[in-house]
Amino acid sequence: MTTNDRGSYAEVNGLEMYYEIHGSDQGGVPLVLLHGGLTTIDISFGKVLPSLAKSRRVIAVEQQAHGHTADIARPLDFEQMADDTAALLRHLGIEDADVFGYSDGGNVALGISIRHPDLVRKLMVAGTNFNNDGLYPEFLEFLKHATPDDMGGLRDAYTRAAPKPDDWPTLVAKVTEQAVEFKGWRPEDIQSIEAPAMVMIGDADIVRPEHAVELFRLLSRSKLAILPDTDHVTFLERADWLLSMIGEFLDASMPENDAAEGDAQSSSDEPESDLPSELARPAQRALAGAGYSRLEQFTRVSEAEILRLHGMGPKALDQLRRALAARGKSFADGQGSEEG
Repeated sequence: MTTNDRGSYAEVNGLEMYYEIHGSDQGGVPLVLLHGGLTTIDISFGKVLPSLAKSRRVIAVEQQAHGHTADIARPLDFEQMADDTAALLRHLGIEDADVFGYSDGGNVALGISIRHPDLVRKLMVAGTNFNNDGLYPEFLEFLKHATPDDMGGLRDAYTRAAPKPDDWPTLVAKVTEQAVEFKGWRPEDIQSIEAPAMVMIGDADIVRPEHAVELFRLLSRSKLAILPDTDHVTFLERADWLLSMIGEFLDASMPENDAAEGDAQSSSDEPESDLPSELARPAQRALAGAGYSRLEQFTRVSEAEILRLHGMGPKALDQLRRALAARGKSFADGQGSEEG
């Protein structure tokens, strides 16, 4: 079945979170689009979304206080936005997605890849600073003193979409505070991302080219694209360039999976482990780091406790659940039978 402009809301972490589904919902890995600060789906992706939706299922999201998603009484925070988006994807039954974040949306995409790695197949970030050293000092200084009138060019789009159009000054204050106070992602957290990634900026972007190169080098499986004669605003207007790069990146075969190598290493180092061999590497690392190596250990803990480990997701949890059931066992809060 094919869908068009299916705007909907989902209850997510206290939000009525707005999302749209475009394109075909049959087969393939969906593409998640994450807009920039102060903008909407249409403003950030209006030039490229229709073409992207011709060949794939596209899920476009509007974050807290942006566009159709009303604000709630909490600050804007990239970690929280990542968790909100991950919860939305799980609400939609999506276990694997390609994620493209523009500007602030790139930090949401990084957050999902760090905090919910099981959800991300491929990652793309455009015009994104992973800490404030990546911004030109002049732009950071502008943000410190920005007013709603300084951002007036984006107000019309907000007014058309927002449930409470008069909240524009509040949104500007929250977005600029979030940007100025941003502590950044730790390099070791970025290095933990295993998803193939593409880092993109314009050569006249608000993000320094040296910073984009640093992000490119921190990501273990990454590509770098710097578009000539392009600034932060005109970046998403380069539709032909973007669509060709995005399509080629997403359609390329996944790098050879080194899970088998990891399994072999694990079995030689820890021959006593009887965890499911199909567990993905992030789940393997999460369980090993928490000291789990035997199925028997899971009969003494709840599913929720395991799901809280970074690197674990519904797919890995289900693999453990089925492995336990095959032995007549279950998690401590499960319904399966227990031996002994």
